[in-house]
Amino acid sequence: GEVYIISPAALKDVSVQEFNDTYKGGEYDIRTSIQASAATVADRDKESIQWTFTVEGEKKTELTDAGTYTVSYTVSADNHLSQSGSVTFTIKQAELTLKANNVSVVYGTEAGAIEWHEGLNGVTVLSGLVGKDVGKEAEVFAGITFTYSAVNYSAGDGVGGKYGVRITNAFDLTNYTVTTQDGVLTVTPLAITVEIDYQSGTYGMTAENMAAQVKSHLREGSALYSKDTESKVWSLSVLTADNAGASPVSGTPNAGRYYIYGKAESNNYSITFCGQEAEGGAYG
Repeated sequence: GEVYIISPAALKDVSVQEFNDTYKGGEYDIRTSIQASAATVADRDKESIQWTFTVEGEKKTELTDAGTYTVSYTVSADNHLSQSGSVTFTIKQAELTLKANNVSVVYGTEAGAIEWHEGLNGVTVLSGLVGKDVGKEAEVFAGITFTYSAVNYSAGDGVGGKYGVRITNAFDLTNYTVTTQDGVLTVTPLAITVEIDYQSGTYGMTAENMAAQVKSHLREGSALYSKDTESKVWSLSVLTADNAGASPVSGTPNAGRYYIYGKAESNNYSITFCGQEAEGGAYG
């Protein structure tokens, strides 16, 4: 007798949708994401529907990282012809915001000599890490070398000014675009010690004579910023009592003990004064 051949039927209602989403720090199931669906001629075959997906020649069921992919698919079922095609699958990079951590420098420090924080100690993630990346900054930024520059600052800029810290390196992260914010650069006073020299005189000296004789010098190990001078940094006065609020000597003071006090004239320095007594000569 004659042979009766039943040929495979075409699958019905094969449908896929392009996918577009933002990186979430997790896995995207390809079949679910592209809303892949198909129907069979007979209900008895619908359980046999199978989808296979390949990306760049490799079979995949999930995608994780940001990127634009071409997903090739094949759908098959018992008693049906396979059907193939492709669809675009886009995972956009998430937005991440970094802030440079604040830095302090001593007055007079050259911009090129600032000691920046190392690695992740120099930045704070303000927002943006998602999913499995939360708390995993070391992994997200692996291989990134952070570099910085000072904003509106150069050596000699004073205490109390408004200066910044800026992240200057580029970022080539797979899953994130990076926006940066400046941190604060604070100038702190330069600590110095000033030694006030002992002085003595003879009764009959005027206050002006005494003031002209008082001297001081920087203690060994202390130094001014190269463009400053002692007269701009501190001043000396001779007082009648051992406290900074005492009256200055005037006229022709009596024989006795007087006190030389130093006063800071610049808030760019933290000054310790030492050796502040001056004893007058004997009467007559």
